[in-house]
Amino acid sequence: MDREDATNTWNKLGSAIDEIYNRNASQLSFEELYRCGYNLVLHKHGALLYEGVSSKLTEHLQDTVEKLADTHESSLLDAVSTSWQEHIVTMSMIRDILMYMDKTYVNQHKRRNVYELGLHLFRITIWEHPSVKNRVCDLLLDAIAKERSGMNLDDRGLLKSIIAMLLELGRADYAAAVYQQDFELAFLGTTQ
Repeated sequence: MDREDATNTWNKLGSAIDEIYNRNASQLSFEELYRCGYNLVLHKHGALLYEGVSSKLTEHLQDTVEKLADTHESSLLDAVSTSWQEHIVTMSMIRDILMYMDKTYVNQHKRRNVYELGLHLFRITIWEHPSVKNRVCDLLLDAIAKERSGMNLDDRGLLKSIIAMLLELGRADYAAAVYQQDFELAFLGTTQ
């Protein structure tokens, strides 16, 4: 497989990732896409594939964070939770397609596997965006304070979803325990 064939194969995979992000995956042949990823890695184009996936994920996450940054506080927690759930589903599908890359190229080159790469990119692109992290933390602390003062929360599941997201983001990133650093310290400070 020469460079041109590799680029064409990557373009096919990149288009498939776009379709997965747009919730149009039902028309895709996951077996064919797996074979494309397999062939790229087998013919020493793993770097092209890995960097392409990273760029494609970042591109989609940039679109998402722009929408989240403009979301009003009244629906921000719900929008972040929905974005997170969709990202996890998307990353599971992409991980399945690129399983061979994870087993060979990622291990040989000591890179993050596809799923962890997706979590890392979500953290640095969406969670760490100043119009997302600070507002979400404030909304979480406010909701907890309301519950402690006796008010009933409309949706505890939403809070649990955001907390679970923070825990998962920290699990996949070697340098940061996101829940502890970004939320727990502020939570303990308000509790005192």
